[in-house]
Amino acid sequence: MSHAEFSVFVPGLPKGQPRSRSMGYISRKTGKPTSRVYDPGTAQTWREDVRAAVRPIAERTGTIVGPVKLVLVFYFPRPKMHFKRSGELREPIPVAVVRKPDFDNAAKVIADAMTDVAAWMDDAQLADVRIVKLYGDKPGCEIRWEEIPC
Repeated sequence: MSHAEFSVFVPGLPKGQPRSRSMGYISRKTGKPTSRVYDPGTAQTWREDVRAAVRPIAERTGTIVGPVKLVLVFYFPRPKMHFKRSGELREPIPVAVVRKPDFDNAAKVIADAMTDVAAWMDDAQLADVRIVKLYGDKPGCEIRWEEIPC
């Protein structure tokens, strides 16, 4: 594969990968307490949106097999408290987002979705990652990735 950078913007509200949950219950079969681990799936729609945006690029360019550089710029809507009653932004205007989702959980959804559509073989190939969380007029995530030449 020739060295090239790929880029796509995925509109929507970015979500973080939820942690697996454990649910305790009494087994009907044995009558003893047991537990089951399940994925709450709260990021499923966002993950599907990412897959849909990346799939055409991955199909056209092929699967990256070497180390990968990934840049993620997440854009979130501003909360109401950032605005005056008139609709103008309050001073000083915050630029960076310092609330959930955590940067690593937000990135995990993107990385897993890109693995699903074969943009790369496995997210273990991510050798250089930059994650930025900003407020923006249009919520979503700008995704840029490229194979790092060896």
